[in-house]
Amino acid sequence: MTSREQRQKRLEEIRLRRMKLEQKKKQNSKRSNSNKNRQQRESRDSKIEKLIQESTSKGNKYDQPIRNVKSTEENKQSVSAYSPHLSEHKSVVSVDIQPRVIEKYNRETQTKRELPKNLQEQLMNQTTKEQNTENIQIQTQTQTQTQTNFQNMNKVNTQETRIKELKKTTELSTTERNEIIDSAGFQKFFDYGSRIIERVLNEPFDLLKDYTGSINDEDDMIKPLLSNKIKFYDEKWSKFRSVTDLQWSPKHPELMLASYSKREWEMSREPEGVVLLWSLASKSRPEFVFTSQSQITSSIFSTFHPSIVIGGTYSGKILVWDSRKKGTPVMRSSHSSKAHTHPIYGMSIVGSENAHSLVSVSNDGHVCTWSLDMLTTPTESIDLSQKSQNAVSPTTMVFPENEIASFFIGCENGSIYSVLRHGIKVGINNEYKGHNGPITGIDFHRSKGDINFSDLYLTSSFDWKINLWSKSSKSPLLTFEESNEYVYDVKWSPIHPSLFSSVNGGGELFVWDFNRDNEEPLVKIKASESAINKCRWSQDGRKIVTGDSEAVVEVFELSEEVAIPKKADWSKMQEKRINLRPMYQKEDQNKL
Repeated sequence: MTSREQRQKRLEEIRLRRMKLEQKKKQNSKRSNSNKNRQQRESRDSKIEKLIQESTSKGNKYDQPIRNVKSTEENKQSVSAYSPHLSEHKSVVSVDIQPRVIEKYNRETQTKRELPKNLQEQLMNQTTKEQNTENIQIQTQTQTQTQTNFQNMNKVNTQETRIKELKKTTELSTTERNEIIDSAGFQKFFDYGSRIIERVLNEPFDLLKDYTGSINDEDDMIKPLLSNKIKFYDEKWSKFRSVTDLQWSPKHPELMLASYSKREWEMSREPEGVVLLWSLASKSRPEFVFTSQSQITSSIFSTFHPSIVIGGTYSGKILVWDSRKKGTPVMRSSHSSKAHTHPIYGMSIVGSENAHSLVSVSNDGHVCTWSLDMLTTPTESIDLSQKSQNAVSPTTMVFPENEIASFFIGCENGSIYSVLRHGIKVGINNEYKGHNGPITGIDFHRSKGDINFSDLYLTSSFDWKINLWSKSSKSPLLTFEESNEYVYDVKWSPIHPSLFSSVNGGGELFVWDFNRDNEEPLVKIKASESAINKCRWSQDGRKIVTGDSEAVVEVFELSEEVAIPKKADWSKMQEKRINLRPMYQKEDQNKL
């Protein structure tokens, strides 16, 4: 027997029990009503008897008893007059006659005796009143009984009615279905609801995890230092593109953006530039899609407005998208003599929450400062080519920690320049030479601890090398040669003092620990079959995201043993830092 049949059987038994209880209640109520009616009839009969006795005592002479009749002449004459045959008797004996017996009648005997009109009217009024009260009481009792019965029946049949209502489905026609599915409200609801369900299903918690500490627990097994966690790829938007920039959200640690180049192989009406916002909670599709008529060369989150995304295009325009609006830009810059006319390869938000601005640099050596409230023209503009003897063509840009006036750029000629935005020496101040190919990445030390290393920065280049620099030295402090591949990007760990990552054209991801080894990476993994263009660390220092030339965005997780620094790592880093000298000083010492 199925659970449904058992449930129906129980419902039938409950219904039979309640019907029996209702019948008993009805019988008890009828008995009580009959007792009440009998008492009322008896009281009514007693009242009628009293009224009859009162009427007979006042006016009816025939009902008076005859007592103490004496033998007098008057009596004789009256008796003889009344009955002549009694006159023959000489004497009459006095007889004491018993009073007449009064019989009592009730309504059931249906006597034909008539009463006075006033008594009849009183009795009629009284009976009608009593009948009306009885009818009202009976009606109220029946109403209450019906209400209780109806409520009980409703309680019993609630489950059955719900099941019947669920079974009663109204079938829609194909046209009605298509109208509902194509409506904007349904699409919005379905998109929002499906995203929430995907996030819940992709939660990393193991519902079947054994907390008793069994031998076969996965936590007791040896885990790799770097493991692949999740891949992001969308067939519609990512196919035949390449990743041009990556960044984690400053507010939502599970959210990241990836900008993509155009599809060069096909001519279509699709937008050239695309920025996708991916979430670790849902890998099947992006959370937001932002489009542009020009391919995106660089993109960032707004530091103080996380819903705002800013993109720099190949045509030199600045675009602003809002995740609360549609996928098209809400603001864009216009072409002017002060604005960019070449591809934008670097952007950064500088300043405080109440007073901040956007700084961008293009490949023609133009540096612009923008107010995000108005992008018609830049508030400041610097032409670096006019401040230098050689042509300056930046490929990347970075601001040191807590700096708003000075920044560093890497150029196609392999040089690094320090640039000043304000002050007497506006423009290029210093040049740092150490690479023989275009600079692909530059990043300053940002982890905070007992010792400050914010003067150190890393650079990567097409010359297969990674250089470690100090702001006070014009030549590298140390060189890391990883392989015979172009190095496309390099980034410091945000929490560990000696940890950094790099990616190359062979699709390899390296994690270096400066405290352990200067010649060999701590972790090396083949992350992609294509060249990896960008890499970024998450805010907690446990994850690294990469983007390759096939538009695949992949997240890797670093083991806690490697990612989380110990207190001794800061002192070790300081010892290593003291022993480092600029390379040109070593060469001079060797010559001497």
